[in-house]
Amino acid sequence: WLQKVTDGGEPAVEVRRYGRGFLHGKAYIVEHPRLPAVLAGSSNMTYAGLMRNAELNLGYPSGEHTHLVQEWFEHFWDESDPYDLAGLYARRWDPHTPWVVFLRMLWELYGDTSADDQIVSTMHLTGFQREGVARMLRVLDEHGGVIVADEVGLGKTFMAAEVMRRATEQARQRVVIVAPAALKASMWEPFLERYDMSRRIKVYSFAEVRNRWQNNPEFREELEDYALVVVDEAHNLRNPAAQQTEVVASLLSGANPKEVLLLTATPVNNSLFDLHTLIRFFI
Repeated sequence: WLQKVTDGGEPAVEVRRYGRGFLHGKAYIVEHPRLPAVLAGSSNMTYAGLMRNAELNLGYPSGEHTHLVQEWFEHFWDESDPYDLAGLYARRWDPHTPWVVFLRMLWELYGDTSADDQIVSTMHLTGFQREGVARMLRVLDEHGGVIVADEVGLGKTFMAAEVMRRATEQARQRVVIVAPAALKASMWEPFLERYDMSRRIKVYSFAEVRNRWQNNPEFREELEDYALVVVDEAHNLRNPAAQQTEVVASLLSGANPKEVLLLTATPVNNSLFDLHTLIRFFI
């Protein structure tokens, strides 16, 4: 109806927008040769304004009040500029490609957040890895935990190392890594030595944590002092009934609050319940 035209080709509906100040008054004017009327008050002509909100409107069926409101309207109409309201609504219904819809979803989720250009690291991170670190830090701060599920070869180890470096050097926190025994000896310990992080970060295997947790109170007290727990190959914790899963859950639920960083390229192996188990460590 906004696009209708008269027999003479003129727009049947004219829309103007007042831009010289904040115009808050509402008036609904009925032009009739014998029974003019006006309704003026606080409510917008919306469902909320007409049905839910506590509003106050006064109606005048005819007479001097109608004439005065008409003059008020004409004054602001003359002070306003034409506005293409039909075009505004038309653009809302324009078809969009899936890619544009996907980008809009990302914008709604993350707003104008971008990579932390100030991230300077001895890890020599690439651009997408810096973006990953910025997102990891943001999620850690918001939820107390994060799952990094990038594919193999995209640098989960280096991104995790940057988060650990910030925790130990900037926040002066203690960090512990829990990983499969093979990765502890072949990857994590040499990696920490290479980047001069071995003195500040401790590495335990799943088996060590599982076996020492029950019968070693000193070990439990030691783990209680860590502020950041990094779990490599975290899909090994997908079974909530497994002893090592219960031990890690007990570690994270200790008296001192801890953040958890879960690394896995396969967060879902059998069903989405695998992912649910991992998320439960911090949500």
